Amino acid sequence: HISRLRKDKNVDELLTTFLRERDGPLLLSLHLGQISSALAFASNPTIIEQLKVDPRYTSFISFCCSKLRNNPVWFTTTTLANLAYSFGKIGVNYAECFQLITDNSRMVAAEGRPHELGMIMSAFAARNYASDKLFDSVLDEAPRIARTLDDARSVSMILPAFARSAHRAGTPQSELVFSTIANSPNLTVDAISQ
Repeated sequence: HISRLRKDKNVDELLTTFLRERDGPLLLSLHLGQISSALAFASNPTIIEQLKVDPRYTSFISFCCSKLRNNPVWFTTTTLANLAYSFGKIGVNYAECFQLITDNSRMVAAEGRPHELGMIMSAFAARNYASDKLFDSVLDEAPRIARTLDDARSVSMILPAFARSAHRAGTPQSELVFSTIANSPNLTVDAISQ
């Protein structure tokens, strides 16, 4: 049901369904990711203004933060990427969620695929949310990220996020991440041209 509503970008029905299902056993972290992704892609200035005062959206954010605070391993990095992207794009009540992602930086960086890390880091950078802990955790994972990197889209999210945040700009550590990721052996000319 949530997957269909996500495809339809039916914000009103998604939030109503969330309220109905939030305490049930069938709600998975995947569903929170789908809801947040749909909210991000359906949002326009009018919808964002409506979300600011919608108690269902406030409940959604509170639920996500509570779950992340009390049981972070319940979330996949895909869900966290969708939440960060959505909250960053909508720009409403995102700070607590971003802080909780920061609190779990090691897990996020260690488990995240390049595209997921790019989504999270881009959301943080877009909202000027400083998180040395998150960015340092990603720096520590640069060799693994480079080995698994296979599309230019991820590079086009990770590297600009570092640049926009000016995280450790000009340090040997930041130069290393740029060169490690940019020179990934899996990043081919074909991947870049896609």
